[in-house]
Parts: sequence; C-alpha cells; structure tokens
Amino acid sequence: MYRRLSLFVTALALFAIPANASAASYPAVSTANVNIRTGPGTSYQVISTIPQGAGLQVYSCTANYAWCDASFSGMRGWVSGNYITYAARGQYYGRPVTAVGIYVGVPRIYRNYPIYRSGPRVFAPPPRAVAPLPPRAVYPLPPRAHRPHAGRPPAAHAPRAHQPRAHQPRGPNQGPPRGNGPHH
Repeated sequence: MYRRLSLFVTALALFAIPANASAASYPAVSTANVNIRTGPGTSYQVISTIPQGAGLQVYSCTANYAWCDASFSGMRGWVSGNYITYAARGQYYGRPVTAVGIYVGVPRIYRNYPIYRSGPRVFAPPPRAVAPLPPRAVYPLPPRAHRPHAGRPPAAHAPRAHQPRAHQPRGPNQGPPRGNGPHH
C-alpha cells in the first residue's frame, strides 16, 4: 500500500511539472525574406524561406541574439536574429532564470531535417521591442565662403603707404583742392 501511494505521488508530481520550461513562445515578424535552418548558423541546411512580414513564433535565442529557435507554418528551426522583430510590447523582466524544470520524455527529432550537431546553449529570452528614438532637430549647414581661386592660397595684402597724388582738376561743385597749402 505504501509503495502504491508513493508511486501515485511521484506520478502526480511529474505531471505537475511542465514538460519543457522553455515552451513559452514570443510572437515575431520577419523584416526580410529569411531562411529557417536546421541549426544556428549559415553552414546548416535551409529548411524553408520565411517571407518578409510573415508572423512566426520565437522560443529562445542564443546569448547574443544572433540566432533564434523559431517556428513558422509548422516548421521549427533556427532564424537569424538580424531579420526578425518582436511584435509584442511590454515590460521585460531582466533577471536570468536560475532553475529549469526537468525534461520529461524523448526530445523531438525531426525525421526529414538532418541535425548535424546540437546548437549552442540558450541563455536569454528574445529581446523586448525597443521604442524608436524621438526625431532630432536638423539644422542647415552654414553657407560656404566664396573662394574665387580654388587651389591657390590667397595673396598676402600689405598695408599701402600714403602716396601723394598729382593735382587732379575738380568740378565746379567739388570745392577747393586739398593740399599742404593754407586753408581758406
């Protein structure tokens, strides 16, 4: 009787634990036509191409968000993080997950998709959507100085010495000639 009760409690505890702690997915949208691959890198085989603007589900990403484990139209694989944006906005809880539930069952293997090696360990959820920066004021550039002789340095201008001018005839309304003589 004790053994049967302990087996029942153990079975109940195993079913109460989530099968996969990383089963949470995040909605995302592709920003360009992007390949979904069998592993996190361009050396892995292409499964299909996700068209620009298509919705997909992201399950996890590598530590630097370069590659994300995602699904699209029933296909699950790895997508470059450079070509997806996250559709949901909200608060991001920035603390790392320290404990993960145990995995019950056999890992899912895709029979038609060859897996060459296991991917990198996943450390973080997808990044949160970032609000765009406010527009900045744009000021016009000041006008450029006029340079008539481009490529040549300007000539040096020395101050002119005062030189007396020869007497020039003046008109009837211009007054007496100026000079060193007596003034009237």
